[in-house]
Amino acid sequence: MPRSFDRTPAPFNDPNQGIEFHIGTAFQQGLDMWKAIIDALGEFAENLVKELIQKLLGLDVDPEQALEDLWNLLTGWTDDIPILGDIIQIVKDFLNGNSFPGVLSISRIANIIQDLIYGAGEFLTAESVTDNPYFDWDSVTPGFISGGSIRATANGTQQVLRTEPFEVFPGQTLELRAASQWTGASATAGSNPVKVGFTPFDADGNPLADVIRGSLQPSGDHGWQWIPVADKWPVPAGVKYVSQLLILDAGATAGTFRFSNASAWASNLLDLGLVKDLREMVDAIGGVVNSEAANIEDRLQAITADGKITASEIVGLIQQAQVSGLAIMQTVINQILDILNGNIVTPINSLVQGVKDWFGLNQNKTQKLTSGGNLTTADVTGTFDMSRVDDLVDNLGNILSGVKDGADGVGTGTTGAIGDRINQAKDSLLALLGLSQDALKSAIAAQTTLQEQETEQNTGDGNSYSFVFSGADGAALNSTDWTTGPTPGDITIRGDSGYAGVKNGNPDGYYFASPNYTYATDGQSASFVLGNTQNGNYYSGVFIRCNADRTTGAYCLAKEGEIRIGKFTRSGSSWSFSTPLTLQTGLSAVKQGARIEIRCSGSNYFVRVNGRQILSATDAGNTISIGAAYRYSMFSVQRASPFFTYDSYRVAAFAMSDYTSAGAGFSMSNSWSIRRDSTADVTYGPYSSGAFPSGFFTFNDYTTDVTLDDLGTARIEIATTGLYRISTTYRSVTAKGTSVPYWVVYKNGTRITGAIPSGCPFEIPLVAGDFVQPGFIAVDYDVRSNGSTGSETVVARSITALSGIATFDGRRIA
Repeated sequence: MPRSFDRTPAPFNDPNQGIEFHIGTAFQQGLDMWKAIIDALGEFAENLVKELIQKLLGLDVDPEQALEDLWNLLTGWTDDIPILGDIIQIVKDFLNGNSFPGVLSISRIANIIQDLIYGAGEFLTAESVTDNPYFDWDSVTPGFISGGSIRATANGTQQVLRTEPFEVFPGQTLELRAASQWTGASATAGSNPVKVGFTPFDADGNPLADVIRGSLQPSGDHGWQWIPVADKWPVPAGVKYVSQLLILDAGATAGTFRFSNASAWASNLLDLGLVKDLREMVDAIGGVVNSEAANIEDRLQAITADGKITASEIVGLIQQAQVSGLAIMQTVINQILDILNGNIVTPINSLVQGVKDWFGLNQNKTQKLTSGGNLTTADVTGTFDMSRVDDLVDNLGNILSGVKDGADGVGTGTTGAIGDRINQAKDSLLALLGLSQDALKSAIAAQTTLQEQETEQNTGDGNSYSFVFSGADGAALNSTDWTTGPTPGDITIRGDSGYAGVKNGNPDGYYFASPNYTYATDGQSASFVLGNTQNGNYYSGVFIRCNADRTTGAYCLAKEGEIRIGKFTRSGSSWSFSTPLTLQTGLSAVKQGARIEIRCSGSNYFVRVNGRQILSATDAGNTISIGAAYRYSMFSVQRASPFFTYDSYRVAAFAMSDYTSAGAGFSMSNSWSIRRDSTADVTYGPYSSGAFPSGFFTFNDYTTDVTLDDLGTARIEIATTGLYRISTTYRSVTAKGTSVPYWVVYKNGTRITGAIPSGCPFEIPLVAGDFVQPGFIAVDYDVRSNGSTGSETVVARSITALSGIATFDGRRIA
């Protein structure tokens, strides 16, 4: 659509006034006229004016003071005639840059934006921000769509720019816009420091609370963009003036920010009802014009481009008598309709007779059809010849035989009628399901037995307890053996299998059950056997090193295919699981019937599934508390309701025992065992020898009375002087493939031995403060023959990769 303009000068536009005659304008023109006359005339004119004033007004004035006397005369009347005071005040306001009342803003009567800050937001010159201590005019960077721009440097403090206030009224709707860009920006997350809005003022000019209408979160560099602004802002009661507001807030800590093309405008249109009778007048005139125009248009519709009238426009006007044969055609049509309706008809010609004969032959053949053109089963009589459906029966029988054979595990098939064959297949399927359920229960029972056996093996001189859950659905756990929570009774027997799970009716969350028994030592083991679940995506957990309140300890959380271990804390029903020390996904063994165990020795934690270790981690920061106050265990079950209510794996059995690591029974003082869990090759070299690379070793089994200086290289700092026996195992790879591995000893960063076969111990005296670590060495070689001379050359091989389950063990023996 064509662009619209407000042709009235902006200073005359006051959106708060009505449409009126401008007395102030006329008065100003009168004064201008008098001044022009006096300036143009010389002494003669001044004398003439003096005489006129003397005769008309009775004043005796000096010609040079004529204008001043006239002005004093006029202003002196303001006390007697108040309207003159108002007029003079209007003139003064205009001369001071304010707008005349009585001129209506164009934005109040049309969808046209009229800038209420009169282009100040275009920032055309440096004077646009001369008085502002925060923003500078940018002489280089143009505005987003026009004009110039201003800039400020972020420093973690609030920097504000406000325009001169403009007058508003309650209920008026204001909108605004402004563009921004930045370079090298840095800001506090979520602070949104680039802001635009309004600062309102009351009638006395007192500022009210800023109204923020839009904001941006800056980062790095960004080109010009409009600052997203909320919907229109209605001016509330008590607001008389408004300034547009630009803010670079304290959340911006670095970078250069620019603003441009700031503007504000009123957007609610004037109700036409305020202009008396205008709408009615326009509607009345428009209605008559539209009516006549439509009448003329209708009359011209029948005339085509060549000036002719189409037949369709006159067919309806032709009388039946004017077309020969039309009457007989009407009679034929009427008779055919009577035939179709079942009426008795005497045909008037052969056409009607033919229709009557055809309809008679087809009578009573379609009345049973439904509205959709189908027959109901009640309207089908007799039986089908079985030869028509032999293939269907055979195929269905074959399918049922396949189902029964699969369920029975043998090729028995099905026999007899289709109904009998269906029953045979059903019985086999039910038997299969029963066997599967029995097999699953047997597997869980076997896991429980293994759990009890392992609990006894772990015990050493400590305690051991095991529990197998059973009972009716909803039965409470034995309070002598169990503490449940966070609210007593939160864990009960659930379902027909008698497993422990979340009490029926409980809301979403984690719930626990903890034996009322403790460990004797800090070496602890706890395990549970997973029962059934409604959704394998939620966590069941087994916990050790818990305090008496069960509010902190070490967790092992398991869901289908995943296990993670770490530290937990709890406050009431609120649980917090810290970032895992380690986790493993893709574990196919973690499912119903799995036996999951967590063990700890020192700051080391191990997880085994069905007796096989699959996870280990070291609490290097000692975040999990150890000691006599942390010797409880427990298990947990989770409930969640994303769409329906689901519980994680219920618990079929639980066991706990003190755990003694392998090697216990002899002195562990001044000893260590470091290892690598992975079997993957680590490409390294080629080197003839060297210390193991950083990160090669991954796990600290134990370190007693020594300091682990670096786990990845297995570097140990000796605390006690003595004779130490140390050994190392690993696998080495050369260009010819896996070779026989040999190892060497590094003391204080220097290799001090030759090649030692892998796994063979080496005794070495060490003093407190020494650093000792293992290294590798290549011993394999090639014998190359010189064909021309017949001599042979021995060429040593270099190690190109390290692999295998590596270990570095040591112990003071004297």
